Amino acid sequence: MFAWRALYLRIYAGLAVVLSLWSLLHLFQGDWGWLGALLAWGHLPCINCWRRYHSNFAFRDERERLAMTSTMLGVGLVLIAGSRDWALAATLGGLFGLLIYVFIASALPRGLREEEGETGSLAGLTLSDGDRERTLSELNTDKPVLLLVMHSASHCYSRMAARELQLMLSDGQLPLSAEQCVLLFPGAIPQWCQELTEQGVHCWNDSEGDSLATLGLWLRGGNWSFAGGPHAARPTLALLQAGQSSAKIWIESVNFRLPPSLQDNLAKISRLV
Repeated sequence: MFAWRALYLRIYAGLAVVLSLWSLLHLFQGDWGWLGALLAWGHLPCINCWRRYHSNFAFRDERERLAMTSTMLGVGLVLIAGSRDWALAATLGGLFGLLIYVFIASALPRGLREEEGETGSLAGLTLSDGDRERTLSELNTDKPVLLLVMHSASHCYSRMAARELQLMLSDGQLPLSAEQCVLLFPGAIPQWCQELTEQGVHCWNDSEGDSLATLGLWLRGGNWSFAGGPHAARPTLALLQAGQSSAKIWIESVNFRLPPSLQDNLAKISRLV
């Protein structure tokens, strides 16, 4: 269902790299009209690279304002310069590509044939920590458990959601210990989880998708073109109170760029813990 989105994202990323390098080549040759194309294509990949490896820069920016501002500036520069060649076409292509990415390709609407899912048995669903099968009921016998479902291991937005959890645990903002937190991946558990596991956070996966499908979060073909695996999941935040099998808090995201924020839901979590 979502394979076309993954394909679009791969094409968009490839074009961004190629056209950015092509624009730089023309700029070195003195053709300043290609500055607009560079501004239209080069910004978002650089921002996402920074987000993935360094910080939660502009986290949960619904409209990707910095990238959009850069692109609009590029379009303005090309029009002011009076360019009517391939530089204009490349710049406008960058604008439309970004608009599709932000408003269409990153959205996760529920399909007509896609079931809502059953969350009442959340605590007893079978998951894996990479070595053996696990269930959330093992952790919430006498304490609440926080579950964060990651879209995929390869997306920077999943890395940012995990980084937010790590920072809030380190600062003591979250009224839960690291041992009460679980990150759930639809594919293989990524290497970057090692810091979290050393801190005490549980990093589990559901590579077959049975439990995620029961919850209505399994996205077939959602991530087939990336290194994280052939599938993806709807980013979700859930809170299980001690001894309960269903979630007291259940928040699904309708856009993989905007995973549920712990900071935005901190007051709600604190009231229930």
